[in-house]
Amino acid sequence: MKNAPETHVRCRVCGRWYQILSWTHLRRHQMTPEDYKKRFGVDYVSSDEMRQRMSLNSRLPRHNTGYRPLRRRAILSAIRRYLRSRRPAPHSLKGQAVHVFGSWREALKAANCEPLRKRWTLQAIRKGLRSWIRRHGPLNDGELKSTDSSLHASVCGRFGTVEAAAGALSLPYSPRCTRWSRKRLMNEIKKRARKGLSLSSKAVEEEDSRLSNAARRRFGSWEKAVRACGLDYTKIRIRKERSPEALGRQLRAWCRKNGPLNDTDLHADDSALHASAEAMFGSIKKAAAALGLPHFRRRRTK
Repeated sequence: MKNAPETHVRCRVCGRWYQILSWTHLRRHQMTPEDYKKRFGVDYVSSDEMRQRMSLNSRLPRHNTGYRPLRRRAILSAIRRYLRSRRPAPHSLKGQAVHVFGSWREALKAANCEPLRKRWTLQAIRKGLRSWIRRHGPLNDGELKSTDSSLHASVCGRFGTVEAAAGALSLPYSPRCTRWSRKRLMNEIKKRARKGLSLSSKAVEEEDSRLSNAARRRFGSWEKAVRACGLDYTKIRIRKERSPEALGRQLRAWCRKNGPLNDTDLHADDSALHASAEAMFGSIKKAAAALGLPHFRRRRTK
């Protein structure tokens, strides 16, 4: 091959020419780049042109104008600062730490710091699983992973599987997710009513999120599910029903205190008032127009 040493490098095992002998290629020969260099006494596994191109790219400015490479001492001080404040380190700092130290664990060792990770002892795992069962019912692998990934990882790390943990700790385990039919949902709602438990959407969502989510999927909303059981939801609802006059007074008071109506600010300040206004008028903009109140829309800045 013409000018092969400058543009390509030849594999001394199979005789083929490449711009770079990658990990993928050397793995076919059951070798690593370090093994290849030691075996054949070479310093590089890439061509001269490829090394020059890689060196040039490393000197080019980063596309992200906010990127600033940190030195070793600056990385260690930033790690200590974040850990003292009990805040997770940003991904940009982790990426530079991995580039300099090889891994985030090595960077923490160099900073003489311990990672911000909850220590799951056997007692903590047992307590966490029992608390999870009270909220969600029998243990299930998929649902435990989706609702509490940290607890799921600690359980699998100590016991191997969630099923093995349930057997070792004598906890109820369900191998499959519960299939909620309309009949079963109605029976569960009626059972809660007979026990005198609260049937408000907020209480059910906090105590039994599976029942609440399944009812919304099957009936469209929790209110429709309760009404399908023949129960009067107006006696169950905790949220107050506002008349148009009362709603108008509250929105005017909010405007005097906070300024023109804004969807985001109103929802953050008083979510119940926001929900009542949207339910009665359709949107906050329509509510402002109907009541003659000032309104502005917060626009996203590019």
